[in-house]
Amino acid sequence: MLLLGATFFPGYRISQMSQSMNLGRDSQPRTLSEWLAQGFSIRKASADKVWMDILQHCGDNLFRLDRGKQLVHLANKATDLDPRFIYIYQFSGSMLMWQCNRTNEAIDLLNKGIRKNPSENRLKLYLAAFTYYRLSDLGGQVRILEELANMPDAPPMLYRILANVYSKQGKFQKAAQMWAYIADHSDDSSDREWARGKLAKHGLKVAP
Repeated sequence: MLLLGATFFPGYRISQMSQSMNLGRDSQPRTLSEWLAQGFSIRKASADKVWMDILQHCGDNLFRLDRGKQLVHLANKATDLDPRFIYIYQFSGSMLMWQCNRTNEAIDLLNKGIRKNPSENRLKLYLAAFTYYRLSDLGGQVRILEELANMPDAPPMLYRILANVYSKQGKFQKAAQMWAYIADHSDDSSDREWARGKLAKHGLKVAP
């Protein structure tokens, strides 16, 4: 089901591949801006081709045999061609994380996506989730969550994840700081109620 759903998401890009890769004489660029536009179009079409290779590979026995080694190569190749192909970071990162137990490679891929797309909150949430669920293996990676939380456009769910991380580590003072921040600043009423409940449970002052 995961692979089936993944094939439809970037489908609109695939339909343009042949046009980008098979240019006629009349469509040859004449100016620098046209050359740049054509070059970018060809790179995107090449990334689409690698995306199809990724889907085919993940449905093949080799994917299970090499535990995602080839997927790491393909995902980096595709995102080198088109650094803004967000779904490749999400899909490939998830496969590496949950299907292949390649935590470090999954986190590296998402970090790459965040560097190339610093305003893309979806990748920050994926990275936060990966770090949180494997915290026992990557205790030092909590710094990633803290760095993301300090960004101006940090997604609200990130503070809740970070509060849970601190609580899980027994760092209740830091957890309380997160709960208080959520209770005071979250736009989501359910998040505010959750944070107030956590503060009350630990005998701390509940935000009005």
